[in-house]
Amino acid sequence: MPIEIKVAPPGLTISQGRTFMVTDAKGEITLNSQQGVYAIDTRFVGFYSLSINRQPWKLVNSSQITFFSSRIYLTNPALPTEDGDVAEDSLGLTVDRYVEEGIHEDFSLTNYSGKKLKIVLNLAILCDFADLFEVKAKRFVLRGQTRSRWNEAERSLRTFYTNQDFHRALIYHILGTDVPVGFANGRIGFEIELEPGQQWHACGEMMLEHGQEVKRPRSGHQSRGLALFSFFAQLSRC
Repeated sequence: MPIEIKVAPPGLTISQGRTFMVTDAKGEITLNSQQGVYAIDTRFVGFYSLSINRQPWKLVNSSQITFFSSRIYLTNPALPTEDGDVAEDSLGLTVDRYVEEGIHEDFSLTNYSGKKLKIVLNLAILCDFADLFEVKAKRFVLRGQTRSRWNEAERSLRTFYTNQDFHRALIYHILGTDVPVGFANGRIGFEIELEPGQQWHACGEMMLEHGQEVKRPRSGHQSRGLALFSFFAQLSRC
């Protein structure tokens, strides 16, 4: 009898303790898949996508750096803007991601175009709070109510779910940038202006709330992430 071999699409899985994040190779979470952000037998995030001026980024490369961290390199497609067309591969976006109790993300965007650019970086994130076993069975039963609230002053999006005495919530908090940040049409948007060769940076933190407990990441990860990447890069050259 022939043996059936199933090849899964390439992806990234990082974890620590009971918190883990499963994505595709671009670091995104595809809708209606088994990817997601999981903790305490619950999928907190069922969809995650980054875009530039509402267009999808192109993958350059991605890798798992340690069991709890990953790095993703993205570049832009050709973009029409009000100031003229932006050629593809004019921008580079690096996403460094770390899992602890919660999840910390570092975004670094560089302008290689040779001219000043105005763009909008969008982050779409949807929570389904699905039971882990329902995700595995591909049979998710909708129960209770889910609500989202954007806090302009704190630059945070809180999505919460309640079903009788069962409570879960995800807080996504923006740190480390002074550009205008807003929330509309289900997306967090960063309005960014970059001079030629300029780099922009911001941090995002996912805090996972279950009952009265909140799983929080630690801040200030960028320097540690760069040190880890440099260390493993040196090992690969040995």
